[in-house]
Amino acid sequence: MKVSEALDSPAWEKEPLRLEDVWDLLPPHLRYPLTTRDRLTPLYADEGGIGMHEHSLLSIPVCHIPARVVNAGTREALADFLTSHPAVAQHESYVTTGAFSLGSEAPPDYGIYNRDRGELTINWQMPQGQDSRAWQPETNDWLTCGP
Repeated sequence: MKVSEALDSPAWEKEPLRLEDVWDLLPPHLRYPLTTRDRLTPLYADEGGIGMHEHSLLSIPVCHIPARVVNAGTREALADFLTSHPAVAQHESYVTTGAFSLGSEAPPDYGIYNRDRGELTINWQMPQGQDSRAWQPETNDWLTCGP
């Protein structure tokens, strides 16, 4: 008997859900993949790295960027990846390497904290009249940015 039958859920019949897709959404499972294919995993904001300054941009280190994106090292690879993370994709800018010499073509400046993941400091525009000191983590549902 299928789980969908036991739950009397015809939706499962139309579009079967693979265990590996649900598995990757649970943070403790990031280190234990069920597949070797490209995975779409949640991103996390490092609250400890958030600078609370009188500034119109909120800068947050965004963690768990997959190695395939980091290793590509291009703006295009990052933009393609972030299409699955709409809240993160709506950023103002991010830290780049060689911004003075390359301008808008400068690649992302990733930090590698594990051989299979990286991080990037991403900037968001604060609402009109507020600076980054007004940001409250509990009011921002995109702090954990799932696919």
